[in-house]
Order: sequence, then structure tokens, then C-alpha cells
Amino acid sequence: VVPWTTRAEDSGLRTQGSMSTTLAGAGIPVLDEGWVDRHQERLALGPDSLLEVALVSDLSSVITTTSSTGTIPFVIEEARRAVLEQKAIVQVEDVVNVCCSDPRDEKASRSPARMLKIILCDGRQTFAALEIEHFPEFNFESLPPGTKLALLPGAEFRRGQCLLR
Repeated sequence: VVPWTTRAEDSGLRTQGSMSTTLAGAGIPVLDEGWVDRHQERLALGPDSLLEVALVSDLSSVITTTSSTGTIPFVIEEARRAVLEQKAIVQVEDVVNVCCSDPRDEKASRSPARMLKIILCDGRQTFAALEIEHFPEFNFESLPPGTKLALLPGAEFRRGQCLLR
């Protein structure tokens, strides 16, 4: 899991091709063409502008409404065990510390003796991600709702939850 960048070259994107191809390279494979139409002026500026617009947009408005899944290509709830094969962009909905009596205690969220449960959305599916290995850069301040994260290939899903390692 890494914070999602808005620079095309940092995302490993090709800068030529359709907007759908550009977003697919960034981890958003199912683009809603209506979203493209609504942002045509900004999108004409190039892939960096496209990624900037997507970064501040709600993923559910970017993902096509005809898709049953979002940026993750399988139904998470039905996956007893699955591994992500390509990068997928997800959006933070909520963060709680499940190892603390007050799950919203900011001081406890910075402690190494914690386990964050991050509620994520891929544009269609909402699911929990559990911090199995400590990510010191993750806390309540660094993960406000709407933050985009990139789940990298190899991300593991078990029983409808993503295990963050």
C-alpha cells in the first residue's frame, strides 16, 4: 500500500493513448465515460491533469456504473482467499484503531502497538483493510476520508478483508 501519486511518470504511466488507458495504468481500469465528458477541459491538459482530477474525485463517480466491481477486479466479499494481480486505487472512507478502547484516539493511532482498520472503497465495493504490519506513516491525520491509496500487486484478501503488509 502506497499513497497514490498524481504525477504520470511516478505512476509508471504511458503518456499517450486514451484517457481510459491512462487511468487503467494508474490503477483505475473501468472509467465512466460520462466522467470524462464532465472533465473534458481539464483532461485535455494531459495525463498529469487527469490524475489530479481523479485524485480529488470520489471514486464512485469515476468508475463506470455498468461495472459490478470497481478498481479491484473480483467481488471481495466472495473471495475466501485472493491476491491482487495489478495495482488498484482505493479511497479511504474511515480509520479506527481496533487495539484501543477509544478507537478514535489520535495519540494511540501513532503508537506502534496498534492495529488500524481502514475502511476502503474501490468505487463500487466497500471493504475493511487490516494493518497486519505497522505502517508508521499511517495515522488518523494522514488518512482522512477521500485519501487515495494504491494497493500494489500481491495485496492479499482473506474472507472479504484486505491484509496490509
